[in-house]
Amino acid sequence: MIGRMVLFGASGDLTSRLLMPAVAQLAEARLLPPGFTVLGSANTDWSTGDFRQHIASELDKHAPVAPATRDAVVRMLSFAPADVFIRRRTRGRPQPQHRKLRLPELAV
Repeated sequence: MIGRMVLFGASGDLTSRLLMPAVAQLAEARLLPPGFTVLGSANTDWSTGDFRQHIASELDKHAPVAPATRDAVVRMLSFAPADVFIRRRTRGRPQPQHRKLRLPELAV
């Protein structure tokens, strides 16, 4: 059973308008496995608290679920900022400062 979902580009519109509302609806229907978690990652300097606040606000707008479900989904969230810049596509352009993404929680 899948217990963790990783979202790259998690600060974007697709996550807040479609993906997380779908997860919330699955949660409300009790279709998520116990202990399910979502790790969001993006080139955004957010903390887990920032990400949770953003998603909570967006779920209020886009997910027709009970407040208790929204709160349960928000508790499932964590966030790790990362720059997934592809170097080979940038020859001749200034290189960004890369941050190494460490995801020990993904270890199986």
